[in-house]
Amino acid sequence: MTNNEMNFVTIYPVFNQAFYTSEHPEGELNYLGDALGRDFVAVKFIDGFCRTYLGDGKRNEDWFSYKLDILAPCDAIVERVNINSIENNPGSHTNKPAGSVTFRCKDCVRIVYAHVTDVSVEVNDTVVVGQPFAKCGNNGTSWHPHVHVGAWKDGKPLQINVNLSALGKIQREQGSKYFFLEDDEETLDSFRDSFRQK
Repeated sequence: MTNNEMNFVTIYPVFNQAFYTSEHPEGELNYLGDALGRDFVAVKFIDGFCRTYLGDGKRNEDWFSYKLDILAPCDAIVERVNINSIENNPGSHTNKPAGSVTFRCKDCVRIVYAHVTDVSVEVNDTVVVGQPFAKCGNNGTSWHPHVHVGAWKDGKPLQINVNLSALGKIQREQGSKYFFLEDDEETLDSFRDSFRQK
């Protein structure tokens, strides 16, 4: 799960589908759990673009991340759960603590997932890698539905990497629904045609 120098932690993919990710560089956010954190937003391929939402994105339900299952990063113990049932409207937020779940992993590494909702685990529960434990929400300091992941050990923040072998397995298992809306055959056919030899 971690490298020998403990500069980073490798997690199981956050979602069971394609996603974009962005990172918090060193110094941007300084609190443990935020420092060196990484944000994950689900995407779908529509009209030649990877998009994060349908329509104008002003409703949480427009976002592909919203209410997606979130998958456990590793085999771990649930150390802390914070529930925040107040949802933000996309484009604004409340500056309140986010709904979150903190895991205690091997080697005393802590990993926190924030902006979560519909949490299905409790403190001291054991989870296995890839187990759904919550859904993606839009609460706390969040401008739109996404999942923030932060990690640390002994007071030192860790960079977040994604297990790309596990992600490849998910992509193969999910097939076309990994990237495409299930009822969008036109986009799927157009995508496949673009790779055919002319």
